[in-house]
Amino acid sequence: MIDTLAAMWDRHAHFRPDKEAVVFGDTRRSFGTLVDRARRIGDALHRLGLGPQDRVAMMAMNRAEWFDVFVACEMAGYIAAPVNARLAAPEVEQVLADCQPRVLLFEAAYAALVDSIRDRLIGIDLFVALDPDLPPWAVPFDTLLDGDPIGAPFRPAPEDIAHLLYTSGSTGKAKGVARSHRAGMVLANGNSLVGGLNSGGRQLVVMPLFHIGAQGVAKSQHWAGGCVVLLPRFD
Repeated sequence: MIDTLAAMWDRHAHFRPDKEAVVFGDTRRSFGTLVDRARRIGDALHRLGLGPQDRVAMMAMNRAEWFDVFVACEMAGYIAAPVNARLAAPEVEQVLADCQPRVLLFEAAYAALVDSIRDRLIGIDLFVALDPDLPPWAVPFDTLLDGDPIGAPFRPAPEDIAHLLYTSGSTGKAKGVARSHRAGMVLANGNSLVGGLNSGGRQLVVMPLFHIGAQGVAKSQHWAGGCVVLLPRFD
């Protein structure tokens, strides 16, 4: 029964493991590869102390690792909390203080920003660098792929929170909006039906994946079993 986003990924890994799911430059991930990476990451985070509904934040522009992290959270029952990479340091600090993640993943372009507020980020146990040139206080992303391919020992329920998405803060402080697995499924299914998406389709995504719009487009294409072609930014 497909009653969570985790079940959706299980279905794709079982029925279309070799079907291309993500393309980003020279990086290509099949559904089988994507789910395998997600399970390993989910287990690695569990071994580092994370439990169901703990938050995992990520700050980056578009790159393939967004899907690794989102799928890992959706399969293990962690809450994915993307951070708007265009925010200034005080705004990033406010968002992270509000969502209280246990883990923060970031790319090299934001290492200095994260370092400038790091001492005030109470509750973050692990800083993960997405790029090889990592600061001494962070661990490399590839270490999370050493987890067990079976995955974390827990699964989400339909009403569990899948994503914690923040508003732009244009009228005040950014506010976190919690979206459940059930809500994510309804959105993806509805968009997929209205857009006529299918397993043979390929969807170009240029909006930043820390934005709800890009996530909705990508999730709808993946719901249909199609492929998301990702660009770093609009050109």
